[in-house]
Amino acid sequence: MVIAVVAVLCSVFTCLTAFSENEMPERSRISAYTSHAPIYINGDVGFLGSNASTGISCGSGTTTDPYIIEGWDINATSSDGIEIRNANVSFIIRNCLVYRGTGSTNAIFLYHCSSGRIFNNSCTNCTNYGIEVERSEGIEISNNTCWNNRFTIRLYLTNDSIISNNTCHDNQIGIFPYLSRNLTISNNTCTANECGLQVFMSDGNIILDNVCINNTDYAVHLSTSRYALVSGNTMTNDGILITGNELLNYNSHSIDSTNMINGMPAIYVTNQSGFVLPIGAGQIILANCTNMAVTDRGFTDVCVGVELAYCSNIAVTRVICSDTAWGIYLYASSNNDIYDCNCSGSDVGIRIGYSNGNEVYGNNCSGNVRGIELMSSDWSDISGNIVSNNSEHGISLISMSDRNNIKNNLIENNTAYGIWLFSGTLNRIWNNTFIDNNGATVTYDPGHIQAMDDAINNWWNTTGTPGYGNYWSDWTTPDTSPTDGIVDAPYVLDGGVSSQDEYPLTLIPMPIPEFLDAIIPIIATLGLFLLFRFRREER
Repeated sequence: MVIAVVAVLCSVFTCLTAFSENEMPERSRISAYTSHAPIYINGDVGFLGSNASTGISCGSGTTTDPYIIEGWDINATSSDGIEIRNANVSFIIRNCLVYRGTGSTNAIFLYHCSSGRIFNNSCTNCTNYGIEVERSEGIEISNNTCWNNRFTIRLYLTNDSIISNNTCHDNQIGIFPYLSRNLTISNNTCTANECGLQVFMSDGNIILDNVCINNTDYAVHLSTSRYALVSGNTMTNDGILITGNELLNYNSHSIDSTNMINGMPAIYVTNQSGFVLPIGAGQIILANCTNMAVTDRGFTDVCVGVELAYCSNIAVTRVICSDTAWGIYLYASSNNDIYDCNCSGSDVGIRIGYSNGNEVYGNNCSGNVRGIELMSSDWSDISGNIVSNNSEHGISLISMSDRNNIKNNLIENNTAYGIWLFSGTLNRIWNNTFIDNNGATVTYDPGHIQAMDDAINNWWNTTGTPGYGNYWSDWTTPDTSPTDGIVDAPYVLDGGVSSQDEYPLTLIPMPIPEFLDAIIPIIATLGLFLLFRFRREER
């Protein structure tokens, strides 16, 4: 008798400890589950097999009497936990616990099905998908709890379906429609995922009354998608991101102010000129707009504070962004001004992609991962900014950003390079102040160069003899006769093209007249900084 009791206790202990703390299902549910081998059904006739193979407890496959798969505990390590293919009959998968999908296996997988319902299941610890539906229609996925998966609910080439009242937490992506149309995604709760809901290359979907909390990248990402209706969603510490490569990806949606981000309405404006934005916003997204101003705003704990797409002549000024993915983001937007803004605690303070002729000046982009980033963007002026204490690069130019003018910036104490010019040509970088970037100090060390140029035909000084270069805190001497304020030897940059500043400056540069008003405060701050620094060195 004692041996039997011990055996039962050991069995229970083994069952419970098979899950980590994050995996543990509700005790009330696990007591109802019965172990079952993975279930595979192919075609309508596949439902007619034995209970041992199909897991079907009852039903005849009609709309009023569907086949039912219910109450199973299934380990999906070796194959999909429940897989149904090529089925036109009605069926329900409910109240199952399916877990540990590895490699390409999923907890629940439907392929080429219609009239299927998946509800009240728990799917966890799948390195692929919790619930995946491909090439299907008329599917309802509701009231499921999915956690610790790669993607919780993925729909591929699946149309006219409903995803509602599911709970998705601690996954890479909560709900992921891909090439799927006419879905209603409503009343789901997505928390602590990388992305709550990502709609990718999918048109005409309704995203309604979902709750998204603390998703690290974004709550709702409309990626290369069109004609989404987004309404009544509540987002906390995340928000809405729109990306794509054509205008309709940005201006065809209906996103109203009933979407709340950190208690403030999302402001989404399209196809307007001269429009005055309302006061109070959780974030601002403008698409195909011109002659407008985004002024005196503050955004925190949101994926993007201000997003401009296909916009021109927009002034973004006195905007404060903190703890965002991207503080201010421009895509395919030209001839805009971004000035007097403060972006901190973000992945990128100001990000400019595929946008030309913009003015970025007088901003403070400090304490981010990267301060200012240009991607495939040309002819912009980056001037008079403070870019300091970023955990990677201060200013980055990537993906062939050409003919930009970077000048009069204070670039200080960035963990990696002050400027990282990875890709682009005919850029001119001059009159900037580089202090202690990439581990540099007042003593030159070839292992701690403050900037990198891995492109070709960029200039790190003006023309003329002598020209006007940049100030480098680790390269200020010698300046022999005749004394001209230029270090006698060039400052050689990191990178594979042997770029160098031909005319490095011995002192922090004085203001250039055309930028006098913008940089006097910076020069005054630098003067005080150097005064105290030199005094400490004298001691």
